[in-house]
Amino acid sequence: MKKRICAVLLVLSLILSFALLAGCEKDDSPEFVKIEDGDKTISVTENDLDGLEYASYSREKDGEVTYYRGYKLKDILEKKKINLSSIESITFTAADDYSRDLEGENLDTCILAVQKSDSEDSGYADLTKEDGGPIIAYSTAEDTSFKNVKELVKIKINRA
Repeated sequence: MKKRICAVLLVLSLILSFALLAGCEKDDSPEFVKIEDGDKTISVTENDLDGLEYASYSREKDGEVTYYRGYKLKDILEKKKINLSSIESITFTAADDYSRDLEGENLDTCILAVQKSDSEDSGYADLTKEDGGPIIAYSTAEDTSFKNVKELVKIKINRA
């Protein structure tokens, strides 16, 4: 009788374990960027970008125009359900630890570029390390000293 009860308990515990594991969906898509908000670190994966519309901008350098497209930071923060109120500034950090701050009021102007092209209409390719990629944080705001951070790896939300 004891063996039978132990066997039943073992089977039930296995069933419960499998049910718990099945209910815990894990996003195993590659990480896009990390966002720190207070004591929380939020991982943004490529799956999190699904359904977001591309945003674009262009830059002229030495008479050549390059077109970039990526995702609005505000859209990513909203999708990850990060509170947008009381953001004083946002710190962008590159792979080499270079960092720059963007004023919170310029959140709407920030694009995380992932592709570039020589033509506005076609031929976009993923940014490479030589381009400053795979992610470049860029602000389209005219009234800010922040312009871009290449090789972006981390975003930190600074609150008032």
